[in-house]
Amino acid sequence: MNDLLQEGIAAVKAGDKDAGKRLLARVLQSDSHNEAAWLWLSCAVDEVTRKRECLERVLAINSNNKQARLLLEKVNRWDKQVRAEQAQRAKQTQRKVNKEPRKTPTKKAQPLASNKTPQKKSQSGLMAVLGIIAVLAVSFYCCVSSPLSSPAGTNSPASRPDPRNDLDISDVNYRRDGIGNLIITGEIENNSNRTWCFVQVSASGYDANGDLVDTGWTYADMERIRPGDVSPFTIYIDEEGRGIVNYKVQIIDGDPE
Repeated sequence: MNDLLQEGIAAVKAGDKDAGKRLLARVLQSDSHNEAAWLWLSCAVDEVTRKRECLERVLAINSNNKQARLLLEKVNRWDKQVRAEQAQRAKQTQRKVNKEPRKTPTKKAQPLASNKTPQKKSQSGLMAVLGIIAVLAVSFYCCVSSPLSSPAGTNSPASRPDPRNDLDISDVNYRRDGIGNLIITGEIENNSNRTWCFVQVSASGYDANGDLVDTGWTYADMERIRPGDVSPFTIYIDEEGRGIVNYKVQIIDGDPE
């Protein structure tokens, strides 16, 4: 595994997905058939369409990649569920709107005629434009002068909860499938009072010299891990003909609900 690829994977694991995407893109520029780079790029991107494209590229390179196949199945299933939930919410909103009584429009009183000479349209239009420019200038100044501020109610990187503080990994075991894969299983327990969605977990395997042999990632089996819930996970990593004697499992990311 080359250094640039390892740096990209390490960045994604550390939560810096933007840096990870840049590094992995550089790997793929020189080697468009790099299976590991496509797999980890699928972890770094957030858009469902791009995630699906990356996993399909992995399977195009190696149709026997079990991890990519399982991930693609999860992504497609969850995307279908999310779309169905969105459609259901839209229907409920529309029903609510249809049930609300319509207000009878009232006729506004006509203003009395004025003897004052109206201002020219060009002057009033010019004043409106100057007013808009003034507002934009003030807004731009405020944004530039307060680079660390964020809108109320939004999750800035500093305030966003870290899933590693709320979730614990336990009951980790491994087995070999006879075709070169080390299968690592375990459970993710939510010990917090918030629900976590789409939790990502990774596993890295090392040989007797401490060198990285292979690394992989997956989603927890449960789409939503509510407080007190325990979700299993399964990760496949390729031993590549080298015996893995040690491995490390860690939570990468997740979306708080």
